[in-house]
Amino acid sequence: MNIKIYQNILKVVLLSAAIGWGISAVGIFLPWSVARNQLYSLGCDIPNDPMLNYWFRMTACGFTFIACQFVYMAINLQNKIKLICFAGYFQVFLGIILFGYGIMLDLFFIPYLIDSCFCLFVGLALIISCYKMKEN
Repeated sequence: MNIKIYQNILKVVLLSAAIGWGISAVGIFLPWSVARNQLYSLGCDIPNDPMLNYWFRMTACGFTFIACQFVYMAINLQNKIKLICFAGYFQVFLGIILFGYGIMLDLFFIPYLIDSCFCLFVGLALIISCYKMKEN
């Protein structure tokens, strides 16, 4: 296949990953009561604790930063192939960890299965596309 096709695949996957991680940006500004209700609907009964509220914001900011990194990688991606490949391995590792802990903690399957599959799909697509671009 043409290298341009793999570049386009990489851009789509990178921007999809940015959206997947970037949805967390909403959590930065979401009122705590709304955030708790959303988490409760996923099976997580979180007490009204200011420290958990703070950690929730910190996590949302961290995930948003990861989303920004995926956007950064999508811009002029030819110069960032090693970073993109590293991000792919990170995604695969994270997908395996999330899947394993979801099963081990006996969680309701929807949240962890969606997160795991998303990470694995993105990671494998990034890794495969990077290696195909290196071949060409």
